[in-house]
This record gives sequence, structure tokens and C-alpha cells, in this order.
Amino acid sequence: MKTESKHSFGYYLLLCLGTAMALCAAVEFTCLFLGIAPLFTPNPPLNEKLRFIRENPPGNASIGLISGASVALNDIDSDLLEDAEHRPFLNLGANGISVPTSQRVYDQLSDLFPIREVIFAVDPLEIRDTYRLDIQIPTPVFRRYVLGKMSFVEEFAYRDIPGLMSYWKNWRDYRTRTAPTSLVFSKTGAVPLEIGQENADPRAWSGETIDPEMTCLHCTEDLQRFCSEVRSQGRPFTIALGPIREQVLSSMSKVRAVVTDRQARIRSVAEACGAGLFDLTGFARFNDSCFANSVHLNANGMHAMTEQLERFRRGESLARNMEISCAPLPIARSAGGDHAQAPSP
Repeated sequence: MKTESKHSFGYYLLLCLGTAMALCAAVEFTCLFLGIAPLFTPNPPLNEKLRFIRENPPGNASIGLISGASVALNDIDSDLLEDAEHRPFLNLGANGISVPTSQRVYDQLSDLFPIREVIFAVDPLEIRDTYRLDIQIPTPVFRRYVLGKMSFVEEFAYRDIPGLMSYWKNWRDYRTRTAPTSLVFSKTGAVPLEIGQENADPRAWSGETIDPEMTCLHCTEDLQRFCSEVRSQGRPFTIALGPIREQVLSSMSKVRAVVTDRQARIRSVAEACGAGLFDLTGFARFNDSCFANSVHLNANGMHAMTEQLERFRRGESLARNMEISCAPLPIARSAGGDHAQAPSP
């Protein structure tokens, strides 16, 4: 009787272990098949950007790094810069990451690949004393994953079913450029949004979702540290300010006050650390046709802004009081396309 009980216990133990292993394997293979990055951080866009770097390594040529959060990702056409200047660029922008996170990722990446300059793109409203989420990736983990040296077992340690279900829930938005959370990267890692007023979230378009932080005791210190570090390494650092819809600025006095204050503070940072400052709002006004929502440009707006950034980089004078209007957006593309693929130092 005891022997039978032992056999039954052993059988059920093996069955449980086998089931658990099968479930784990199913999660891993599903993630690999769908191209879902390991959950190194609670920020899916940053995880996906690491996967993009691993699958599209910069190589030996020095790269121009586009850094920052969503403004870097959605407002700077790094493909245009690469094609115009005939040298490589990498867009490291990821929705929701803080300035300290951007600096840490820069530090980790610069240890692996040669970087010639940094363009930090920022929305003045992003500059704040406290960030909603501070993200850290251990350097050994970063190195092994980006260089493709992470083992199957270690990669699996960063998988979980809740994360997979969350990704699946947002699958449609992640895989289309008609959603602001799109993760369909261009060849250099940018995301040109195919969003206009007709398909934008009405609350995001009107600025209703903006919650400006009025206090600013130390809000530019992180940016100044990042800039000073890059400049101390002999690399150019350029700050590019993203535009905000004119109607939002004119109708929301608190937003306008914060933007004016942060622009002045950012100018002071640029002067203090020897950075270039590209603030197109001092020269031009973007038509509503260029926006995806109140604080991000769409694909055509991104292209228009980066054309002016390229002129700025060539040392050309920008005409004042420009009115920039953008052509209608093309029909939205599916995810199978692109994703498969300043000052002197």
C-alpha cells in the first residue's frame, strides 16, 4: 500500500513538473514567435527598444544618438537625418522614460558602441522634479542581451504570464502606427505616427490629459547632469524642444505658464553646459495637420520638424514666423513593414 502511495506521489509530482515546464516553454516560445522582448523593466517601450538594438546592432561606425522619451521617438525622424548626412543614427527614444533613465541607457550603450553625439529631444512639460517611474537595468544584463549573449534560461527569467497577457491586450496598439503607444520602429528606431485630428483621442488632442507640474525646484538638474557628462567626454549635445499645439497653449494658461518657464530653464542649461539648442517654436508655428495629439507630431509633422533640425545642423538661418503645414497622412501601414527592419566638441 505504501509502495503504491509512493508511486502515485511520484507520478503526480512528475506530472506537475512536466506541466509547469510545458507552460514555461509555451510562454517562451510564444514570446519568441511574436517577437516580444523580455520584461527587463516595467516599461514595454524600453524593453522593445533593447530588442531593436539587439536585432539591429549599430556596428563599428560612430552613431548619432537620439535620446529621450516620446518626443525623441515620435518627433525626430532619425531616418531622415541618417539619409541626409550619410552616417548612422540610432533613435533610443521610448515612451515614459525619465532623464536619469535616458542617461543610464546612454552610459551602458556607450560602453558597447562608439557614439559621436547626443541629440536629446524633450517636451518642456516632461521636465519635472519627480518622475512617475525610475527604471534601472543591471549593466551585465544590458550587455549580455544587447550583444546577443544571453542564454535561453536567463532570458526566460524575465518572462511572466501577466506580462505576456498585458502585451497581448495591447497587441493591436503596439503593432500599428495609428496608436500613440505604437512600437512599429523605422529602420533607425523612430516611430512616425499615422494619426491626425480625425483619428486622434479627443481628450489627448484638446490637451485635457495634460497635468502640468507647476513647481520646479530641481527640475532641470538631471538634464544638466546628462549634458555635462556628454560634453565632458568631448561629444556634442543638442537639446531639441518639441512643439505643442497652439490652441492648447492659448486656451490653457497653466500649461502655457509651465512651458514658458521650462523653455527658459532649458535655455539656461544649454548655455551652462555648452549644448546646442534647437527650439523651433521660436521661429515657426505648426499647423494642426502636423499633430498626432496635443504634444506629439504625426509622421508628416516629424518629417517637417526634422527637416528644420537638419538645416539647423548645417548652420543655416531659420526664417522667423514660419507657418508649417503638413500634407494629409497616407493610409495606415501594417506592422509588417519597417519593424522587420550643432555645437562642435
